[in-house]
Amino acid sequence: MSRIVDNGVVTLSVALNDVLPHSVAFDACVGYFNLRGWRLLRDAIGQMQPGDGSRPPVRLLVGMAMSADEALRQALEGGAPAVDRPAAVRRSEQAVLGFAQQLVWGVPTKTDEAGLRQLRMDLQDGLLQVKFAAREPLHAKLYVAHIPSGPNGFRQAVVGSSNFTSAGMSKHGELSLEETDQQLTAELADWFDARWDDPFSIDVTDDLINVLEESWVREEQPSPYHVYLRLAYELSRDARAGLTLDIPTEVRKVLLPHQESAVRVATRLIERKGIAVIGDVVGLGKTLTGTAIAATVGESVLVIAPKNLTKMWQEHLDRFHIPGRVISLSMVRRELPELRRFRLVLIDESHNLRNRQRKAWNAIRSYIDENDCKVVLLTATMFNARHSDIGGQLGLKLQSDEPLGVRPEHLISEIGAVDVARKTGGRLDTLAAFEHSEHNEDWQRLLSEFLVRRTRKFLETTYGSTDPVSGETTLAFPDGTRFRFPKRIPEPLKYPGGPADPNDRLATDETFQAVTGLTYARYQLGLYLDDAIIARDKDEAELIEDLRTAISAAAGFIRTTALKRLTSSAHAFILTIKRMIARNAVLDYAITSDLAVPLGNFSEQYFELDDYDGDADEADGVDDSASPSWGVGWTADQWLAYARGAYERVAQKQPRGIRWARPSLFESSRLLNDLREDSRTLQGLLDDYGVWEPENDTKLDALGRLIDALPMGEKVLVFSEYKDTVDYLAEHLPRWTQRRFAAASGASGDPVRLARRFAPLANAHLGGLPEGESELDVLLTTDVLSEGQNLQDAGIVVNWDLPWTIIKVIQRAGRVDRVGQQADTIRVMSFLPQAGVEGVIQLRARLLQRLKNSEQILGGGERFFDDDDFTTDLAGLFDGTADLGEDEGEVDSSSYALRIWESANDRDRRIALDLQKVVYSTKHSDAGRDVSVVTYGITDAGTDLLVRSTALDVVFLTPMEALAASESEPGEAPAAVLGTHLEHVERAASAMIKHVRQNTVLLNHGLRKRLYDFLMKQSGRIDLPALTHAQIGQLVEAVTSNPLRESAKSEVNAILRSVRVLGEDGGQLERLLALHEDHLLVDVRDLGVDRVQLVTSVGFNPLTSADGVELLA
Repeated sequence: MSRIVDNGVVTLSVALNDVLPHSVAFDACVGYFNLRGWRLLRDAIGQMQPGDGSRPPVRLLVGMAMSADEALRQALEGGAPAVDRPAAVRRSEQAVLGFAQQLVWGVPTKTDEAGLRQLRMDLQDGLLQVKFAAREPLHAKLYVAHIPSGPNGFRQAVVGSSNFTSAGMSKHGELSLEETDQQLTAELADWFDARWDDPFSIDVTDDLINVLEESWVREEQPSPYHVYLRLAYELSRDARAGLTLDIPTEVRKVLLPHQESAVRVATRLIERKGIAVIGDVVGLGKTLTGTAIAATVGESVLVIAPKNLTKMWQEHLDRFHIPGRVISLSMVRRELPELRRFRLVLIDESHNLRNRQRKAWNAIRSYIDENDCKVVLLTATMFNARHSDIGGQLGLKLQSDEPLGVRPEHLISEIGAVDVARKTGGRLDTLAAFEHSEHNEDWQRLLSEFLVRRTRKFLETTYGSTDPVSGETTLAFPDGTRFRFPKRIPEPLKYPGGPADPNDRLATDETFQAVTGLTYARYQLGLYLDDAIIARDKDEAELIEDLRTAISAAAGFIRTTALKRLTSSAHAFILTIKRMIARNAVLDYAITSDLAVPLGNFSEQYFELDDYDGDADEADGVDDSASPSWGVGWTADQWLAYARGAYERVAQKQPRGIRWARPSLFESSRLLNDLREDSRTLQGLLDDYGVWEPENDTKLDALGRLIDALPMGEKVLVFSEYKDTVDYLAEHLPRWTQRRFAAASGASGDPVRLARRFAPLANAHLGGLPEGESELDVLLTTDVLSEGQNLQDAGIVVNWDLPWTIIKVIQRAGRVDRVGQQADTIRVMSFLPQAGVEGVIQLRARLLQRLKNSEQILGGGERFFDDDDFTTDLAGLFDGTADLGEDEGEVDSSSYALRIWESANDRDRRIALDLQKVVYSTKHSDAGRDVSVVTYGITDAGTDLLVRSTALDVVFLTPMEALAASESEPGEAPAAVLGTHLEHVERAASAMIKHVRQNTVLLNHGLRKRLYDFLMKQSGRIDLPALTHAQIGQLVEAVTSNPLRESAKSEVNAILRSVRVLGEDGGQLERLLALHEDHLLVDVRDLGVDRVQLVTSVGFNPLTSADGVELLA
């Protein structure tokens, strides 16, 4: 009797489970066998009757499938080629690989694990034999049960469409026929035997046993160390891929190993993601690394750098014959709009562009966007004070709504995915989403996608050689010369001070009271606006709003800066007083004369008292204030007479950035009263302290004695925060020493040339000592030389000013603590007066208290006031105990993972590589710690996903966090398997899948976004024929789903630019449609669903739970 088996009323699994317990043998021929499907029949097979032992109880013949492409090819070529034994074996090997692949996809469960382990035992015990039919494609689905009944036995067969899979047995709609007619079933059994006995049916039983024994279902866990190595191997993907990169020989021969490695990793990132960040700590040679990246990428490069570094960059490009151009950051607004397309943009000291409000930021962002440039950022300080610093720099390339594949998981955990999506327009994996997060872990995760970062410790560990006797670690230059990173030693530089010393004379409570008690009316004019005033136009309304906005920051910043300059030098402070009086006088003159009031812009630079370039009063004659007697003893009338001439010069020259306000905007009587009161106070200070003899400056005397006492050839680098102080030192230092010195500041014409004169050895690659110039022994400088310059010929750094932050001292030491420094130690010296450390601490405390009392600390943007540990740090600068090592933080995860991988021996690496995906192991953890599992998966798009699951939650990890958590030692034995391990993995996989499904929308950005906008506008035209509208629709879909071809970007950019010049009737649409029709516009990709593949997991077994109960495996 026959019946239909369609997985409806009767499922195949039920039909076979009914008959198998009565059978002595079972044969199956299928087109596909899912190893996990064995458990569906295993209970019934286990109840089968004993046979005569002449054959395996269960025989499974798996057919060979053929792809549609292969079938078409064979049809066109006249049929399948004749098969031979080697070909059959190759086909069977491919089939075994297919079985192995089944085990690495999907989420492992305890049910699957038990079923697969039972399958392995059944194969080993001979219960099941499996062959692969390799002669020809075979798609038959036949199941024959042999039942011992009657002299010849009885057979029951099912033939139809169902494969040996869970879906085929019970879920999918199938059509099969259960047959009991003995003649038909005998013919079916003979048909099966003929194919089973075919010499081209290859026995793969042992192969399947090996596949299962090497997979995650193995009963013996691998060492946690090998799973850790496998994780490191996977996470070092970019670093490993870069190892085969071809770096031009001319550049490669001058690179240190860490630089060469950085070039390889960064170039790989640029290829994959369009942007790389070189974030090596100060002094490791980022400039040369960036140059090598430009040479390796092989594209024309645009270098954007601070003004003082442009010449150095041009010399690097010229030296290595790299096509490109260097422009100053200050010139980007002027030059970029008309600049031709450069495929690669390299931005040095990119932290200068962390603020999106800067006009330079917008100019660079527009250029990169319009030209679809690849980007390299160089900075040692990606993060300064706010997480938005990172977002600002990455935003130069990344659109705020561009899908990144990673999400701010800690933010999502904190406020929920719905709230994050609401803030970002629906997306969770964008830069906009990250910018709502204040969690360091989120930003570390984002940066890990683009960052290449090395530290001194990493270099010593990875590339250094340690002397077994001295314990000293050294590294090597390409020529074999050894070098080391020196120790930084803080030292005091004592000076007597005293009543005659101009600096000590000023550092009194009376001076502090005078400075903090000023109204600073000129710097917060918004307080003096007439409430009844009505703006005449939009520009004036904007000016009024700017004046009001500036109130909160202005006075605090000026007050703080004035006091800091007081502790720098009497000269700098006196100049500050003169300038403030002069500016008050110009404002007084304008108000009393009913003239328009000159105002500068309201950025922080406007309030810098050291630099007049951005101030409205830059032409008001204040330069005369450098004369010691200028302004001393002046009356109010003298100042107004000066102000008249200064005002006229400002009005005539119209300095850049100046704005004018009508005097009636202000309450003039109140404003003039406060201005004049401030000027009287300042004039009193000027009259009392404005003239002194430099010979009485004992601090300057101490510096001169230090320099003169040093052996010839030993160099000194002297830092001050202020140009005025540097100018003062440069003017008067010759009274104490005949050593050759020079001063560098923002006003220096060529700071690179000064660096070459001061440190010719460190700048040998730039030509060393300039021809016709003398070498310098001493360099006096502001922090203008704190970025990018090689100054490591010096071994002594002197901090002239009172230290306000320990980090400033550390950063300055880093100017000479660079690759190639030959000194064993770097002496970091700070001035200590006769009053000793307590005197310095008390002075700083008095200044701080004045500022706190005035409640005007905010506005300067610096954080030196809330450093509770500074007293300890300050004392350490003078007693030698301060730690002047930079907090170097972490290296990039890809480089770190590669170091782990390359540090392992060949045997361990081979074992790790042989581990099949989804493999897991277990580590011992401290008693009382939570049971947890770290699971690693990767998406089709190459995004690494790392999750730590506990009983309570699931948390995404950064690569560095996962490597740290999984760290294991060679030979480490596994702990007992957690009974809940696979449940943890299942939860982790669910979180990963949810992560991917929430982030699958592909958005347009950059050049594609502008092309998309143009096409959408064209689709709304009613004058176009229906065929053209259909073509536009096809092109929109193609552009939305696929990237532009690299070869098409220049032409598309030119087409879209022509729209602005010629309008939309210049044939642009026709050109775009023609490009698409010729398959020259987009690079068609199969985007599909971004799946997640689990790779490894590590459980953490604390042996006992928190209450002391032993955990069971």
